[in-house]
Amino acid sequence: MLGDKFNLSWETISKLIFALLGVIPALVLLTNFLNSRSPQITVRNELAFPIRVYSGDSYQGIVSRYSKRTFRFYSDNAFPMAIRWESVRQKDSSGKAIGSFVTGTIALVDNHQEITITHTTGEIDYFMPVLTNESKASCKIYINDGLPSEQYAGFLLAGKHRVNVGYYKWYVNSNVTLYCNNDPHWWGDRHGNKGPSLKVNSPSGETDLTLRP
Repeated sequence: MLGDKFNLSWETISKLIFALLGVIPALVLLTNFLNSRSPQITVRNELAFPIRVYSGDSYQGIVSRYSKRTFRFYSDNAFPMAIRWESVRQKDSSGKAIGSFVTGTIALVDNHQEITITHTTGEIDYFMPVLTNESKASCKIYINDGLPSEQYAGFLLAGKHRVNVGYYKWYVNSNVTLYCNNDPHWWGDRHGNKGPSLKVNSPSGETDLTLRP
């Protein structure tokens, strides 16, 4: 009699386990469904750097480069809302941020909308040179040489490959200029002189530039 009760108990436990195994997937599906119905927006970041996302003045979080992230809110009364974003700039060996501060605002973002951040999403267009130096000379890097937006972007050592120097303002007459032993080499429009074109890739804004001997 005791053995029958013991067997029956294990049988009951087994049924409970199988029942729970069936309930868990249903709970997961229910949770996913409720999450999908909650007030939210999705931000897709196509830039080569992470971005910080704000709704109004409220910080929401970081979206990694070439990825997307969904942000959830307590009420759909907040919509439509303005979404502001700003780049997380990389730093040089001295700890100084490189490139321009890239930012922008998208107004009237609706509930469940997905927005995409590219190098042309903000008020100003940007581009990001990625430099390779196949020569034997080290060079100073200038972005938009001779323009009001001119910026010194550091030093490109001989033999270096795919050096990312940050984002900069992009105009129809933008240029990237390398001074190697005081001899200028450039891409784009420098002082009215056309060099090899700045082929800016969308949506990231990257442009691969190689200095050859």
